[in-house]
Amino acid sequence: MKFKVSHPDIKETPEYDLPITRIVKIKNRANKEISKKYNSRPVVKMPIYFDGKLYNIMVNLIDRSHFSTPMLLGREALDKINAIVDSTAVNTIR
Repeated sequence: MKFKVSHPDIKETPEYDLPITRIVKIKNRANKEISKKYNSRPVVKMPIYFDGKLYNIMVNLIDRSHFSTPMLLGREALDKINAIVDSTAVNTIR
């Protein structure tokens, strides 16, 4: 699957072509306008650098252009990179 990842600090938008690993169902927010309860999203294994090291993490793909952050890392990804999370802190990394 071809997709791009953009970020305000990066001049060129990198394009990826990665195989779909699986499809996941994500529960939709409660909304009267949306009739279906779940949204299907493709998942790819994507290389990311964190703290100077390369990690391959599972990423579900969605257009995040209207969100404040270009990517979210889930619990499994955070565990894989040995991250420690302070749940009282807000927006510490941009």
